[in-house]
Amino acid sequence: MILIVATLRCCSACCQPVQRFEVVMTEIMADPLPVVGLPAAEYIELKNRSKRALRLEGCRITDGSSSGIIGSGIILPPDSLLVLCSKTHAPLFASFGRVVGLNSFPSIDNDEDEIVLLSPEGAVIHALKFEAANYRNPLKEAGGWSLEMIDPGFPCHGSENWAASVSPEGGTPGRNNSVNGVRADMTPPGPVRTWSVDSLTVVVLFDEGLDSLTAARTNAYTLQDGAPRVVRALTMPPFFDRVTLMFDRPLRRDIVYALTVRDLRDCQGNAISTPVVLKTGRPGLAVSGQLRINELLFDPRPGGADYVELINLGPGILDAVAMHIGNAQNGGVAANLKPLHSNPRLIFPGDHIVCTTDPGAVMRDYFVRERAWLWKMGTLPSFPDDAGCVVVLDNMGRELDRFNYDEDLHFPLLGEREGVALERVRPASPTSSPGNWHSASSTSGYGTPTARNSQYMVVDSLPGEVRLSNGVISPDLDGINDMLTVSWRFPATGNTMSLRVLDIQGRTIKTLLRNGLAGASGEISWNGLRDGGHPMAAGPCVLWAEVADNRGRTRVWRLPFLVAYR
Repeated sequence: MILIVATLRCCSACCQPVQRFEVVMTEIMADPLPVVGLPAAEYIELKNRSKRALRLEGCRITDGSSSGIIGSGIILPPDSLLVLCSKTHAPLFASFGRVVGLNSFPSIDNDEDEIVLLSPEGAVIHALKFEAANYRNPLKEAGGWSLEMIDPGFPCHGSENWAASVSPEGGTPGRNNSVNGVRADMTPPGPVRTWSVDSLTVVVLFDEGLDSLTAARTNAYTLQDGAPRVVRALTMPPFFDRVTLMFDRPLRRDIVYALTVRDLRDCQGNAISTPVVLKTGRPGLAVSGQLRINELLFDPRPGGADYVELINLGPGILDAVAMHIGNAQNGGVAANLKPLHSNPRLIFPGDHIVCTTDPGAVMRDYFVRERAWLWKMGTLPSFPDDAGCVVVLDNMGRELDRFNYDEDLHFPLLGEREGVALERVRPASPTSSPGNWHSASSTSGYGTPTARNSQYMVVDSLPGEVRLSNGVISPDLDGINDMLTVSWRFPATGNTMSLRVLDIQGRTIKTLLRNGLAGASGEISWNGLRDGGHPMAAGPCVLWAEVADNRGRTRVWRLPFLVAYR
């Protein structure tokens, strides 16, 4: 009689739908090659965390592009494990414990993927974000090793709850994980950023999964007085780490709103005790001069990575998904365009956004003040180490900024230029002005990604004057304007000067003086020949003069003139 009752209770429990986190994915083999000791096949391990037997029939495992459905008769006892793989590979795992082969097992990407376990009704049971960086070991990241969950008691934790297997076989399918441990979670959830869907809808992203009930309360989200009011809040699957907010009236375009978030809990019950304020708003179209190239590292140290820093000078908000970085050859049209971000991401006035393919390398080589402004891109356009062009466009093809850089824009006395960024001196001054660029300071570590430039506002601090004898040079030996004379006058001696002639593309074509002692006054003449002794082509040019005094003050002059022939 007791046995019959127990069986009836078990069957009754099996008929109940599987609830969120009752079953979790505890191990994943994304790249089985080269083989370490396990079969050369992908697999996912499930664990029943509940105290009841669970019927998994009809549950679906998916990565968004492909899915596998668990067949009939599969019941998972409490605190037990189940290995899922393709049907053809199931015999390979027979010795590792209970295995179920699926007709359509999802193909897991080696670099990153999102895997979701769904109930037959389509409800999320568990979801995980897989990234190769979770291995924290480049050798194991290369293949043959599984990722294991450290503490199944905290299934909504992110990457910090995963580690590469330390089993000599490369993984532990069907057995307790080799990295098993206890992870204490005492940290409340925190909002990371927001983006606008339309005039009435904003999405808030959090750093971990939320308790759906507290996250759906509209009074947990408020804008400043007089602003639109939240009338609906929806926690979004599969990770429940984002909330869609709907307002009672439209948000005004280009207005920065202060969104206060309070009284939310994560899936472990940790609550936000102190209200958190973050920016939100509705982006607009970029206007001329709004998004500018602010800093560029084009010749990184060995093992380093190029980066491009952009600054939003305002007054409006921009969406990164509508912005692109490219390059250009010989001042031509923009090419090799790459979107700043694949998903909506707001750039607020004053933000210093740094785009790179390797944020880890940038953080290793430089101090990064705002990690949220350091964005990883799959690829960047090519930026040669000697000279090149950076172009920024919007999604309508309008050119927002262009920087024709050259290694000669670095400070002339700089011995080693590798790993030294070029910084914009004055954000509002023309990008094309060679005098508006300077090598990052040594005290800043030769780069200031995500922070205000070390050379910010260093110009126009030294009194004095640099002049040209005339606005035209005609070096054809006819006795008329065959020479161009540069003269200067300063109130004190001890000045150091560099003089260069630049063409319309900003390239150095003649160095007249490199870190020479200029004195309080003087002059120097140029016969119109390029470095190497070749004649200059007709067209507009610029005399670029940089002067430093013995008090450390500097100033740059950019004086235009014309090369002409009869």
